[in-house]
Amino acid sequence: YYARLEDNYTTFERVEAERSDPKAVLETFDEYPDDALGWMLVQDVVWANHEPLPEGWVRCWSKSYDCEYYARLEDNYTTFERVEAERSDPKAVLETFDEYPDDALGWMLVQDVVWANHEPLPEGWVRCWSKSYDCEYYARLED
Repeated sequence: YYARLEDNYTTFERVEAERSDPKAVLETFDEYPDDALGWMLVQDVVWANHEPLPEGWVRCWSKSYDCEYYARLEDNYTTFERVEAERSDPKAVLETFDEYPDDALGWMLVQDVVWANHEPLPEGWVRCWSKSYDCEYYARLED
């Protein structure tokens, strides 16, 4: 289930962050980045709330094909084929914990470890794990 931290509202229904429209965001730029480093610097703005990429990869935009493509920073290899980061298995990660966090703030502190490479949640929400139901739920953080 999901829980909102600000008021401890909880729900089992999935909450999702609104993804940016890369093309619309890029239309607000005076000019597009012209290399992988430039694209790396605008990832969080142009592709806000999109799924994470594997370490060392960035999204770029092709003006000629009017779509995104992917660049590997280490060797500048590019591809239009989607590359995906391997997601953690939250249950397996949590089995390594001596104890689970007991509130939304505690869960916030372990988000990047327990749910590595999972889709981002809307601002103010965190993932938690229910031992009783053996499943993920969501909490909304206080403002």
